Amino acid sequence: MMESVVLCPSCGSTDTRSLGTIPCSDTFVGDNRRAFHANTRLFECHLCGLAFRHPQESAAEILDAYSSADDHSWRHSIEERPDWKLARSLVKLHASESTSVLDVGCYRGDFLACLDLPGRVYGVEPNRLAAERARSVGVDVIASDIGQLERKDILFDWITAFDVLEHLSSPRAFVEMSAGLLKPGGRLVIATGYRSHWTFRLMEPRYYYCTLAEHVSFINQKWIGRVASEFDLKVELTRQYSHYRASWGERLTQCLKNGVYSLSPEMGALARRCGFGGKDVRSNPGLLMHPPQWMPARDHIMVVFRRGGDADHGE
Repeated sequence: MMESVVLCPSCGSTDTRSLGTIPCSDTFVGDNRRAFHANTRLFECHLCGLAFRHPQESAAEILDAYSSADDHSWRHSIEERPDWKLARSLVKLHASESTSVLDVGCYRGDFLACLDLPGRVYGVEPNRLAAERARSVGVDVIASDIGQLERKDILFDWITAFDVLEHLSSPRAFVEMSAGLLKPGGRLVIATGYRSHWTFRLMEPRYYYCTLAEHVSFINQKWIGRVASEFDLKVELTRQYSHYRASWGERLTQCLKNGVYSLSPEMGALARRCGFGGKDVRSNPGLLMHPPQWMPARDHIMVVFRRGGDADHGE
């Protein structure tokens, strides 16, 4: 029996292939109550380079989960975020009194607040409590979804999206919408998981980052280049980084755990049966094959795209 064709949700290509089954997870947008998608697979699109979860939670389900999540769930300071630090330095380098910044998924407004800009800062945020907190620190939250912003109704010098693309079934559509909301010479900053990193390539569907059910899209270098050329954007900068600062001991420990798991997932299952790994495998045997975390890995990337046209006012 022939396997049905799976379309790439981003570019629509039929030239896709399965990379294997994603292990069962007990986490969805911070909710640890039940397992999700025990039979989900990771697919790769040969045309655009995107890897994607199939089947996946719908956009409405993911958005609803974030909208109702505790507003303290993803609270960060700039000292914890190397991507924020770099983005802030770039924005300030080109800033003027009229500089405008839109942060998509601004949450409590922590990144925008740290910019301390003389211009206007705007946010898109689905979580009502977080949006209220962002407004209290001076962020003009103008939508709960970027799709609500009409093209050319308002244009921005900068659009940022930290840890957003992995939750979108079509990150290409997001880049297209964002490009339409940039002023000529404006910049789009994205930060997300990076499938081209060697730790990701080693593990593929068994990588810890894939097991989070709300993570549905995974970009690589090919995808970055393709969307840049498609929407008349220049890739101005790329920078790989880790979300987690760890000691050398922690790095070595997690590297060894993942090395053993990649060679023999059954060894990982045996360790979980013996009570290691922090998963309740007695209540949910599907978690036996859940991979160890690899938090210190530099498996994230920040990309700065620049729209064609006249230079921005800060230059």
